Amino acid sequence: MPMAETHGQQALVFDFDSIQQRSLWEMETNVPTDAHQFPPASVTQRFSGLLRTADILTHTILVPDAQLLDGALFMHHGPEAVRSLLGRNSHERLGLVVVARDASLAECLRKMVCGRNEEATVLAVFEFSSLAVFGLDPRRIAEAVSRRPSRRLRDCHTDDVPEVVAAEFQAAAEGLGPLEEIQHPTGVFAAMALRWRDWIAAVAKDPQTIRVWDSRKFDMELAFARRQVPPAIEQLDDHANESGRGTIATLKGLRGRSSMLATLAALETQVPPETIGLMDSWWSSVYFDALARQHESSWLKLQNTDAEAFDMASSQAVGTTTLQFEGSLIDVLGEMPASTFALAKYSARVAISRWVDSPVARHSDGLAFAIMKFVEPVDRQETMRNLWRQISFTLVPGVLGLAASYFFSAVAGIWAVVVGAVGVLLTTPISELVELHTLRSKKMKSFINIPGGVHD
Repeated sequence: MPMAETHGQQALVFDFDSIQQRSLWEMETNVPTDAHQFPPASVTQRFSGLLRTADILTHTILVPDAQLLDGALFMHHGPEAVRSLLGRNSHERLGLVVVARDASLAECLRKMVCGRNEEATVLAVFEFSSLAVFGLDPRRIAEAVSRRPSRRLRDCHTDDVPEVVAAEFQAAAEGLGPLEEIQHPTGVFAAMALRWRDWIAAVAKDPQTIRVWDSRKFDMELAFARRQVPPAIEQLDDHANESGRGTIATLKGLRGRSSMLATLAALETQVPPETIGLMDSWWSSVYFDALARQHESSWLKLQNTDAEAFDMASSQAVGTTTLQFEGSLIDVLGEMPASTFALAKYSARVAISRWVDSPVARHSDGLAFAIMKFVEPVDRQETMRNLWRQISFTLVPGVLGLAASYFFSAVAGIWAVVVGAVGVLLTTPISELVELHTLRSKKMKSFINIPGGVHD
C-alpha cells in the first residue's frame, strides 16, 4: 500500500533511499552482479515502475546526492537509462532534481567521504550500500576506509575525485596499509568510478538539475517531537530488561539510517522481529519527515507492508497529511514500453496536474482512466455513454408499457399504475444496473484507489 506524506508539488521517494535500493535489488535477485553486467530485467522493471509512478504522482522528484551516488539502482542504470525509462529523449531534462551539499556533484562525493571535519587526517566512515550488490561488505570496507589518510582525496583535482574515491575504497577492500595506494581502480571499483563520472557529467549539463541544500534546516529533534512513538514501541521500552531499556532514547539520538539499522541489529536477540520492523518504520518516517521539511517537499513511500501502514496510522505526525492508496499502478507502469509511457504521460497531463494539486479519490479515478486507456481499451466518456445506453434500453420499454397500460386499459386508474410499476421492477435486471453503475470505479480501484479519506 503506497502512501504519500504531506503530498505536494515535489517529493522525496523513500524507496530511493540507498539502503532501500539495495534491499530492492536483493529482493529481486540474490546473485552478486558482475562489475560490467547490466542489471537483471526484474530489477530494471521494478525500478522503472517506481520511477514512473513517482513521476506521475508529483511534479518534481527530489533525489539527495547520497541516494544518487550510493544508490544501487541509479548507479547500475546510469543517467541515460534513467532518462530512457522516464520516456525522455536526449534533448529533454533528466526528470530529477538532485538536492546536494555542493553545486558540483564531484565535490559532493568528496565531502561524503572526507566528512565534515576539515582538519581530520583520515577519511570518514561512509558505507556505500551499493557495494553489497557486488557481494562486498559495505560496513567492513567503510571501517577500513576510516583508517586511511585523507590527504590524497582532499588535495586531488575535482575531475579526479571519482577515481581517487574508488581507489581508496579498493585499497580498503584489499586490506592495504595506510601508506599503500592504488593508482587506478580496477574491476568493481573502476565500474563505480565510471558511473560516478556519468552522473557528474549529466548533472553538470543542466545546472537546474542540482539544488544546494541548507544543512541547518535538517532538524531531527523537531521531527521526533512532531511524530508520536507507536504504543507497541513504548510498551516494549517500559518492560524491557536492562539491555533493552532506553531504546527509544537511543534511537532518538541517531541521525543516520546505517547507524539506526546497526542499533536494531544489536537488539534482534532480545526484541521480536515485528517490533524491530515497527522501530525501523517509525524512525525512518521521522527521518524522512526531517528531510522533507529541510527540502520543503513531501515524501512518497511506494512499497509498503500492511504493518508499516498500520505504524504510519498510529504515529501520525502533527500538522501533516498522510494519504494511503493501493492498486497496480507500479506494476502496470513498470511493464509499459518507454514510448508508450511518454505518450500516456503527455495525454494524461491534465489529470496528473489535477491529482498533484488536489490528491482526492475523484482525481485518482481521473488519473487512472487517463493512464489505463493505454493498457486496456477504456475510455471514460464511452463508458458513461454505454452505461446510460444500457439503462435506456432496459427502462424505456418498461416505461412505454406502463404508459400504454395506463391510457388504454379498460381498468384505467391508480391500480393500473401500481400493477404496471411492479411489472417494470420485476422485469428490470436491477443487479445489472448496479453493476454497470459501479463498473467504472471498480476498474479504477484495481489500478489506483484511495481506500480511506485524507486525515490530519
